[in-house]
Formats: sequence, structure tokens, C-alpha cells
Amino acid sequence: MVKSAKKAQQRRSLPCSGTTNKRGKESAAKQAKQKVNNKKKRGPHFTNPTAAAYANKIIVACLDEYDKQVVPPGKKRPPRTLDSIRQSFVQLGNIWLTLDMLKMKKRNKQKSNNNNNKKKVGKPPPNTIDTTNVEPCSLGRPKGSTNELKGDNHKLFTKMKNEITSTWADKMKRPIGIELAEYIKEVQLAYDLDPIKYSVTTSMVHSRMKRHRIEVQGTGQVSPMLAIEPRIVLYINLSTKSNNTMNRKAIIRWVNSHIKDSKIERDVIAWKVNHHPKWKNNFKKNKVYPTRACLGEKWFTGFLNRWKHKIQYKTAQNVAYNRTEHVTYRKFVEMYENVYALLIEDGYAEKMLHPKYYDTLGKECGEHDINRFGELVDIVFTRPDLVLVADECGTNTNMSKEKMSAGNRKHVSTKGVTAKIPACTSDCHFTTMVWTALTGEPVMAVVIIEKESDLTWSEIHGFDIEAEWIGDDSFYNDIKSSDDSTEALKVAMNDSVFPHELLEMNTGPGKVFPGGPVCCFKGLTIPTIVRRSASGGITPEILIEVLQHYDKHVPRKDGEPPPCALLDGHGSRLDWEVMKYANNLDEFGDVIPGANHQWNLYLGLPNATAYWQVGDSSEQNGAWKNLQRVEKEKIRANQQLHRRKLKIERYHAVYMLQKVFHLCYGNVEGNKKAILQRGWNPLNKGCLSMPDVLKSKPSDAVDTVDIDTVGISNDSYVNDMNVSSGTSRHFLQLLTTSVNRDEAREIHHQEVMDEITASQNDNACRTSIIDKLTRNRLTAGSLTRAGIWSLSSSTALEIVATKNKAKMIAIAGKASKQYIRDLKTYTSGKTAMEKSKYHYAAFDEGGILYGVPDGPNRNKIINGLRKASRWLLNDDYVHLIRYKQLGCTKKASKIPATLAERRGAWDSIYFTMKEPSPPVKPTNYIETSDIVGGDDNLDDEDNARALDLLTSVPADLPPLALLSPTTDGTEGENDVANILLNIGNLKVAPI
Repeated sequence: MVKSAKKAQQRRSLPCSGTTNKRGKESAAKQAKQKVNNKKKRGPHFTNPTAAAYANKIIVACLDEYDKQVVPPGKKRPPRTLDSIRQSFVQLGNIWLTLDMLKMKKRNKQKSNNNNNKKKVGKPPPNTIDTTNVEPCSLGRPKGSTNELKGDNHKLFTKMKNEITSTWADKMKRPIGIELAEYIKEVQLAYDLDPIKYSVTTSMVHSRMKRHRIEVQGTGQVSPMLAIEPRIVLYINLSTKSNNTMNRKAIIRWVNSHIKDSKIERDVIAWKVNHHPKWKNNFKKNKVYPTRACLGEKWFTGFLNRWKHKIQYKTAQNVAYNRTEHVTYRKFVEMYENVYALLIEDGYAEKMLHPKYYDTLGKECGEHDINRFGELVDIVFTRPDLVLVADECGTNTNMSKEKMSAGNRKHVSTKGVTAKIPACTSDCHFTTMVWTALTGEPVMAVVIIEKESDLTWSEIHGFDIEAEWIGDDSFYNDIKSSDDSTEALKVAMNDSVFPHELLEMNTGPGKVFPGGPVCCFKGLTIPTIVRRSASGGITPEILIEVLQHYDKHVPRKDGEPPPCALLDGHGSRLDWEVMKYANNLDEFGDVIPGANHQWNLYLGLPNATAYWQVGDSSEQNGAWKNLQRVEKEKIRANQQLHRRKLKIERYHAVYMLQKVFHLCYGNVEGNKKAILQRGWNPLNKGCLSMPDVLKSKPSDAVDTVDIDTVGISNDSYVNDMNVSSGTSRHFLQLLTTSVNRDEAREIHHQEVMDEITASQNDNACRTSIIDKLTRNRLTAGSLTRAGIWSLSSSTALEIVATKNKAKMIAIAGKASKQYIRDLKTYTSGKTAMEKSKYHYAAFDEGGILYGVPDGPNRNKIINGLRKASRWLLNDDYVHLIRYKQLGCTKKASKIPATLAERRGAWDSIYFTMKEPSPPVKPTNYIETSDIVGGDDNLDDEDNARALDLLTSVPADLPPLALLSPTTDGTEGENDVANILLNIGNLKVAPI
């Protein structure tokens, strides 16, 4: 060893080349560094005393934690050895060794101990919602572990290093009388970063100063495109505001067109030729310099990484055009301002003397608090319990049309074989609608089931096949054990099979008929209301019943405002019957004396309900959607286990809702979170903080992109871009058109607002708005555009009453037209029926055509019958068929086109059908000359006379041959024809 070291020293002392000297110096530096590392290996070595103390705390905490896990309680800890310490760190190496983590563990353990020491409270009934407040627990990862916060800390770390280096490199800024290590400690304390994870050494500072790299933003190669990427980001932001975003291929194609024949393209080509292996080899081999940059997916990936704090690349969605147009910042501001003003006007809220900010938990906070949410709150609720929110959520029993529940979407199966789970295909739509107070408490639940006939007992109260039957269960067990128990139960669960008392005995929580969820509100219990409709959705009649259901269970108090509901623009809200009930009006629009069922119905922003409606939140409808899938899968598994038919029945709707109600709509804390995020309590205009709404926020300043993190800005590149040809020109034209459209829309919106303001003081302007709304189709959008957000306002009542009157006139006119058409069909059918009797009598035995062969004589007789109007023609069969179709309940079928087909249809189908009764004149019959034109206009006297004459015709007629002077029917045809011409002197007035 000594000889080899001496030889190496001799070699280094000999004259050699510069390369050898350089290698020697590097070797010596490596040896010196190795010596320092060897010294460090002898024990913990920290140049920073703060870091050393922090490390000691971590080591002590880890050892204490190990002792708690290994040493049994009550026994003395054995002396620690090196092996025991090593073992403790191996076992605890899978946790985050931070003091924050250990402190959090300690806090959570203390909370769990405190909760165990509390007095246990009995559980509420399974379907009763307990609205007592629950203390929120600490959830999620420890502070500092999220990717977003890590990125922010990395930016701070870069900024801190640049600040230390720049300050120490500038002698004018360098602090006097302080060493570099001490200055680093001061800056680290100021930035509040972990000194171990984000450490700064003095060697790093000196190395940067030596290499003149004072400001460093990153390492590695710098893309030449970085000079114009801020402009690309600006275009992307503008396209997002105008809803004209592009996919990856479109972005790459546009950028290549945008840099075509520009200086930046030449720089990109030069960089690729020097650094890209493929481009470099092609240039050396072919000696042909490229002319196009041909940016591709690698540039796109790097572009996304560099600007991930400004843009994102995610799946796009197809959204209805009107929804994209209504989700604007100005419209949300208009909604909040109008609804908040109505809340103050109607006595539910009041102005605050000292406006405040609130955080994500609904607590007061400062303006610059990191957890602050929403705008400045200057209105506070006085009666949030009287303001209700509700939204429908449509569901179907068909499992094959929906996704699997979360957590059950992936299954293990044989390689190459897709897991296919049998699903129920019964198709029945049902709707849930849960009303929630702005205090977060559920008020009442509504279930609407698609069905034409009345609901059975099991469909109203739900059905649990696993529950135990109370009372005589012999018949019930026979039904359950039958081959098709599902069909048998569906038929049997009603009053006609089981006595009503027995059904009542088995109805309630935990029983065969568990019933829907019962909400506890203001100390009152409000049961679920179950109704049916043809479509499974809400109707004006059901909405009135829901309001009456609330009024029945929640009494009104003197001096307090009436209940209020914030609803979307569904057509059922704008029905005149609903507005009559909500405003204590009779059918003539007059106030009913003594009526006390007033409601204040407010409208939210149409076509943007997914943002402001509490029901559309993930805590309510979102949670219910997934939970009902879970329940369907449980029902399917149970049916498979008991070998029943896979089918989700109507009675499962109520059953599933009461099973999971406490996890979605009955979760008070979740409801409070959804209400706060949407700006309804506290009144913080929460939707204005949503990115989809913020993108359309008007700003006087030109949109800019922060390029401080880039460090590059060159106007010469920007001025050289291609904007006049190709894809670049097309995209910029589209972007300009969209921006101009948005500006025009804002101008129009301002004009509408000015008109609304003028209508409040000018009756003529108000009248013009009412006329405009009554002429067109009435929707919630047209009302809110006119500044009408309350259905209790006089303007809204006048508009809806006028529209209802016009609607009733239209319905009456339609009914009157139908009555006249039916009357005409009836009279013409009666005439044709009379002809048919003579027509068919001629063919009967003894008739004038009985046994007459085809020929001239037969034709003469038929012509005579035609002249005497005793022979059925082509149009007569049409009248006959339509006449018989009047008595059909189903939609009339199409009448055949040819005479032979019509005669065949009459003889085979309609001849034996029962004759219809005369049309009944509708109660809303309108006598007007312009209902139908021409001969269709009949007055009451003509209608009555026609009906009397037609109904007085004899039903039975003698055979025509008996009126003939001959007996064989072969002679005297002329005499018979004359008799036919003179027979039936009954005259019917022309209709």
C-alpha cells in the first residue's frame, strides 16, 4: 500500500500534459471529499444547529413511538441497543417522520379518547334523520403533502435561493457584520420552509457566484419556444372564455402554422439540428437543412409541464348551447343581487353593519386568510329555517343503462374474458325531490313513480322482503315461497288481499313496509310523500300537494314571514294553479279571504342549475346516484342468492331511499357544505369563485400571462408570427368572432338591464315588457331576463294570468273544433248508416239485387239506387268508418285508400262495432265564426235539429223486394226504381 501510494505521488510530480494535471486535480478533490464523508459517517453531523435539533427531536419521537408499540404497558423498558434502534427505524420507516405527523397522531388519539369518555347516546330510528350537529373530524393527508402545496414550496425554495445568491453577490446589498451561514438561517426562517428538506449551503452560493448564475429558474436544456409560449397560453385562455377550445392535434397544427417562416421557427430548427439525434444524423447524412420545425407531441408534453399552473389538458364535455351562454359572471351576479334583495324585502335576511368574510367552514375570517371562500358578506340571515331549496333527481330501475357503483367497477375474471354481471332490465322511471332548509336540515322527501294506475301499498311504503311479518304469516309465506314471488307480491300487497289493519301493523321502520325517510324539522316529524305521474316526473298538481304537505305538518306562526322556496325554471313552477295556491288566489285571481297558505317562490338562474342548486351538489344528488346503485347491486345479489327473478320493482324506490337517506340528503354537515359553496348561507356569492364562472368575469385590463417564472421575453419573436394564412389565420378569425360576440352579448345585457330599470319607474315600459312576454312562450329564462325573479310579484302574476287565459282560450277553441268535427262526422256517419241499411237490404234474400247476375240489368238497378241515394259510394265508406271510430278509446287507425280496401275494412272490422253516442258539447265551447271555416260552422239550433232528425230514422226497414209489384225480383225493375225514387220522403236539412 505504501509503495503504491509513493508511486502515485511520483507520477503526479512528473511533468505531464494539461489533461493529466486536470485529472490529478479532480482525483485530489475526490479524495478530499471522501475524507469529509468518512468523518461524517462517524456520527450525526449537521452544520446547521437548527437542523440538528430538529433531527434529534425526530429521533426521540421515533424511539418513543417504538417503545409504545413494542413495550407492554406496565413493564419497564429494556435498555436500548444499536440493534433495537435500528429495528425501530426499520419498522417506522414507512411513515412520514415529521413532527406535524406525530402531533396529528397525538391530537387524533386524544379526540378518540375524549369521544370514548363521552356519554353514549341511543341511535335514532333507522329512517329518522337526526339533525344534531356532529363535530367534524380531521381527515385527509397532513399539511404539506399535497402535490399543489409541494409545487408552491418548490417555487418558494427557488425564489429563496435566488434571493440569497443575488443579495450576497451584490456587495451593496450584502448585510454587514454577518457570515453567510447566519444570513442563510435568517432567510430560511423568513420563508418558513423545512431546513432539512429545503436546505441551502454556502458552497451552493459560492458556486453560483463563481459561474455567474445568480438567477436560476431550472436546469437542463431551454426550449426556444419558451419565448412565445406566454402568447400561446394567452390564446388558450381567450379560447376558453369563448368556449372554442382545441384538442392536442389542433393545438400542434395551429402552433406550427403560427410560427411558419418566422424567426422562432428558425431557432427551433437550429436547436433540433444541434440537439435532436434524428435531425442531427439526417443533416449530417443528407446535407439538407430542414425548412420546417415540425413541432409534435413531445413539445406539447413539455409545454403542458411548463405551464401546468395556468392550463390543463383534460376530457371535454358536450354541453347544450343555451347552458354555455348562460354560465357567465354577469348573470350570476344578477341572480345573487336580485335574490338577496328579495330575501331582505320579504324578511328573511337583513343588512350587516360590519361586512365580514367567511372561510370554507362557514366561520369568520380575514380578507387575506388562505381558507377564505366567496365574496364579502354584507347580508345575514335572520330566518334561514324558512327558506327551502329543492331539486329533482331522476332515476330508473333499469341497471343495464347505468354504470356500476364506485368501488365495484373492476372485477377479476379469466384472462381475455370480460366480466359481465346480469342486470335488471325493467324500465320504470322515478324521481326523488328532497327539500332542504338553508340551515342544512332536511325538511321532507318526495318520491314520484312512473305509473298510470294507482299505487299499491308496497309502492307507497316500500317493501323489505327480508323483514319479519307480524301477525298471521301463512299467506305471506306462501307468496314468498312461490315460483314467481315478485309478481305475486306485487299483486298481493294491497288492501284487496290483506286487511288494512294487517298492513298497518307491518308498516314502519324495520318492518315489511318500512316507509320512506321521516325528517325531523323544528321538533316535528314530516313523512315522505309518494305520488305517481305518467312520466315519473313532477307536475303542477304534485307540486301543489308537496306545498300542502308542508303546510299540514309545519304550522304557521303569527308575525313570521311565509315559507320560501328557491327553485329552478321547470315548467311546473310557472303553472297558474301553483301560483294561485302560493298567493292565496281563487280561480278569478282574487285573494281568498282567510286563506293562509302563501309561499314566496324564487327563481334561480335558468340553464345554470348545476352550479347554484344545492340539490345538484355531490353531497346530495351526486351521493344519492352512487348509493342507489349500491343498493340495486345488493338487491340483485339477494335475488340471485334466493333464486328470484332479477328485477327492480317500483316498491324498491322508497325502500332504497330510506336505506341511504342519512348518507346523502340527510347528512346535515354535507348539506351545509353544499349550501355554503353555492352562496346561500352565508350569502357569499359562492358560485363567483367557480372557475367556469370566473372565466367570463369582465376586466378592463388586457389579459396577460405571468412570465416571471420563465425569464424570457422577446418582442421580436412576437412581431414575426404568422397571422395571415393557414390554420393560424382561421383560428384567430374564429377567436376574434367569439370575442366580438361576447362583447355584443355584454352590450345587449346592459341594454336589457337599463330597460328593466326604466320599467320600475315607467308604466309604459313595464306594459311593453308584459306584452312581449305574453306574446311569446313563457319560460323562466324570459322572466329572469325581464328582471322577474319572484313568482309572487304583481308583474309575474299578471303575466302568468294572461298566459293562462290565452291558454284556456286555445284549449277551448281546440275542444270546440274537435266537437264540431265530431258532430260533422256523427251526422255524416248517420246518413251513411241509413244508406247502408238500404244498400245491404238489396243483397238480402228477397232484395232487389238478390240473385241478379252481373249485366246490364244489374247495372241499371245499381244506378237507380245511386240516384235514390240508397247505394254506398267510396266517400260513404269513409263516413261510416270515421263514424264507428268515434266510439274507439284508442287512436283511430288510418282509413284505407281504395274502395275495395274500405269495403273490406268495413265488412270485417267496423260493421259489427257498437254505434257511438252523440258528441257531448264541451263546457268551454266557444261560439265564434273563425274556429273553422265554411260549412263547419253550426249554431246550437242546427246541431240539435240535425241530431233529432238523424236519431228518429227507423232502425228496421222492410226488404225492398216487398215493395215491388213482382215477386221474383227479375221483372219490373223500372217500377222498383220508381218506387225507390219515391221511398223515404224524410228530408234532412243540409249540414
